[in-house]
Amino acid sequence: MSKEDVKKKIQKHLNSIIKIINDQEDVKTSQNLLVYAIDELEKNVQSKPSAQKQQEEEEEKKENNDISIITWNVNQLKQTENKHIQRIHQFIVDTNANIVCLQEVTDKEALIEIKSLLNKNYKGNEVWDCEFQETGQGYQQQEISACFYNTNKFKLKAVYYGKDNFEYTRKPQILYLEKEGKIFTVVNFHLKDASSGAQNKIRLENEIKNLKPLSDTLKEDQKGGNPFLTLLVGDFNRNLTIQKENYFDISSTIFGTPNESTMSSKSQSKSKQKRDQTYDQIIAILNNPKETTVQLKQIVFDDCSMKLMNGQYISDHLAVGYDIKFEDQKISS
Repeated sequence: MSKEDVKKKIQKHLNSIIKIINDQEDVKTSQNLLVYAIDELEKNVQSKPSAQKQQEEEEEKKENNDISIITWNVNQLKQTENKHIQRIHQFIVDTNANIVCLQEVTDKEALIEIKSLLNKNYKGNEVWDCEFQETGQGYQQQEISACFYNTNKFKLKAVYYGKDNFEYTRKPQILYLEKEGKIFTVVNFHLKDASSGAQNKIRLENEIKNLKPLSDTLKEDQKGGNPFLTLLVGDFNRNLTIQKENYFDISSTIFGTPNESTMSSKSQSKSKQKRDQTYDQIIAILNNPKETTVQLKQIVFDDCSMKLMNGQYISDHLAVGYDIKFEDQKISS
């Protein structure tokens, strides 16, 4: 039964009680009945069976065990692109996401502006923070990776960029976050574009091969705690669901569907529009699947939410998002 249905049912019974009280001939009797009704309500609500209370608490905890995460390559976002900044801010608000990872930002001031807008206007007065840093050479200039996260829902334990012995063209952004006393890791990637030349294809293949050993290292890392879940997100420039067994332990890995939408690049003229396949993806790796279960549910976006008023897409990539529910397994004694 929905909350609205429950409210209607309560209101119906309250109206009956009010009518009985108001029908009494003298005020004193009405007052006594009112006190009696209130006492009975308090007594019965407080004496709710402990098993039922426990079940309700568990249900509430399940609701809290939600991570709503989005990844989006925003195609060389700059501070001067004010309309893009306003639209990205509104997109985050509309989707109710609590973690947003961006790739291919070229101006930190754009990120500062988005953060300011979120903290000024976000629903429910929730406070956002953003971690960002230059991660390597992009197509034309140094590229910044960024992660916005809702501080009312998550506590940042540690953040760093790159990892010894794992070479990437653009260093992955690695964050340890805590929710409800549980640590999880978000790794924000933008892998090498392999569309231009054999050497770049080899480089991309090597970067993909590093994903599994890198995630294994993070699982054992003590900098932020012992994460129960590792989320690999970003632009992988490859559909990792193909031959995934070559790169991951598929028994403990859940693959979100990659974004293979063909988009027009905003950097091309109308007469020479570039059509790209983009492989933006979210991958969840359970570090101890016997203790915790995880479910991924794709967030469906309206294409218009990623367009400007003139109908132009903000980026040649579409955002990808998932609601992630996790629950501790009950271990029988």
